[in-house]
Amino acid sequence: SDLLVKVGKPDKIFPELLSGDSILLTQQEVTSAELTIDSWVRLGLEKGGTSKGSPQLTYCWGSTLFHKDDIGFKDGFDDVPEFF
Repeated sequence: SDLLVKVGKPDKIFPELLSGDSILLTQQEVTSAELTIDSWVRLGLEKGGTSKGSPQLTYCWGSTLFHKDDIGFKDGFDDVPEFF
């Protein structure tokens, strides 16, 4: 198997593993803690870039049954009532 298991912080590990022409596909997060870690990873990838450039961070939506743009509220989740 080609399974690689690493222990540590993602903002330190991903720049070591990915080359400048890599694409890191990740789920778009919504909570403040997850968004903070996401920004650390993004900064780590930018700092760890090579002469080929930095790995590209690409997001996909997967947190809810419906895409946030399809729920019918103006500002995504900011306008959703508590009991939706």
